Amino acid sequence: MSNQPPETGPFFARNRDIHPLAYAPGYKRSILRSP
Repeated sequence: MSNQPPETGPFFARNRDIHPLAYAPGYKRSILRSP
């Protein structure tokens, strides 16, 4: 057992194609909130 951090792979870029649109219905950030 060593005290070294686990090795990480190469940087993983986020796939923007699977991200919902900013104001898509059902997307939690699209709900307007009162100030």
